[in-house]
Amino acid sequence: MNLTILCRNENVLGNTATAFLQGFYPPSDPATESTLTNGTEQFNPLSGYQYVLVNGVPSTAPDSIWIKGDMYCPAMTNASQAYYQSQDFLTKQQQLQPFYDKFTPLLSGIFHQSEIGFQSAYGIFDYLNVGYIHNATIYASLSPEDLFQLQTLADQQELAKVYNESSPNTSIGGRTLSGAILQQLNKTVSGSDPYLKVSYFAASYSVFQAFFGISGLTQASPNFDGLPSYASVMSFELRQSGPTFAPANLFVRFGFRNGTADTTALETFPLFGRNATTGDVPWFEFEVVMQRMAISSQEQWCQTCQTSNQTFCAAYPIYTGRLPGTPEEGVPGAGLGTAAAGAIGAGVAIAVMLALEGAAALWYVFKRRTRGAVNEKVMSDTASDRSILA
Repeated sequence: MNLTILCRNENVLGNTATAFLQGFYPPSDPATESTLTNGTEQFNPLSGYQYVLVNGVPSTAPDSIWIKGDMYCPAMTNASQAYYQSQDFLTKQQQLQPFYDKFTPLLSGIFHQSEIGFQSAYGIFDYLNVGYIHNATIYASLSPEDLFQLQTLADQQELAKVYNESSPNTSIGGRTLSGAILQQLNKTVSGSDPYLKVSYFAASYSVFQAFFGISGLTQASPNFDGLPSYASVMSFELRQSGPTFAPANLFVRFGFRNGTADTTALETFPLFGRNATTGDVPWFEFEVVMQRMAISSQEQWCQTCQTSNQTFCAAYPIYTGRLPGTPEEGVPGAGLGTAAAGAIGAGVAIAVMLALEGAAALWYVFKRRTRGAVNEKVMSDTASDRSILA
């Protein structure tokens, strides 16, 4: 079996990939058994612990765009930061200032007075949420109702920074993720890698939220308007409905698990605004829609991002002036053809799994309450020119 893993080589994402593999390849004495020349049987320690090698990619590698396409991307940064000049933000900032001012005693020494307001919605929520669990003073001074309101406002702002239907560049991270998913699934559909069974990507929450927006998941459930919980999982399962393995008999099932609580199950949801009770999408429809919204090559990413300082972009022509992110005429999917055309494919016979990580190096791990369910979350900074990836 071929297992593809893509994560950044920082400790947090490496640990996440290792934890996933511990469940995928659990301890097994039979699997690790070896016999010495004297006939003695030996096993790996820890009840046959299986050591699986994980290789991460550096942030400057071309393949890093698939899991963090919103990093080092000026076009995305500019589109995202434009939110702070929008009438929606400016109005809310003014209206909500009295609400945030009442938390000044709890934030003093952590946030400058000019930073206390809706402009710091996520940072304030993150700090107070951690303190609500670990700091007796904050716990005694912060009501559950105010904490929930802080979370809701952070949810709204973080989504607005990575998804705006009228500004596609805000969602570049979700578009590159779409390209990676399509590539992997198509490897199985096209038969270019018949042994590939599972692909695993570790990405930050901003990439998740961008994908939620462009894929229509925010229409499928209001829960997708909020920040996903720490270690959440999206799955894309390629399934066969007929007696023969052919594109016409294939469909993709989307699943999402918000966090790791024992009471949280993997649920299926319809993609692309479909009116359906499950996440099942016929392969041909899935391929067409994903191609339409995906960034599917490093060259397309470099031209879409406009003047990215990533060194690999030097290999491609500078921005040509065409609509950012659109394929050149006659080149389906910006260089990626369809399975029928023998293209590079995407493919997971079982699932493409994406484990959420926080973008800021695990400063805090804490519990959060999301619409009634207790889940885990990490302190993160959304993708922007200030982002720190883990």
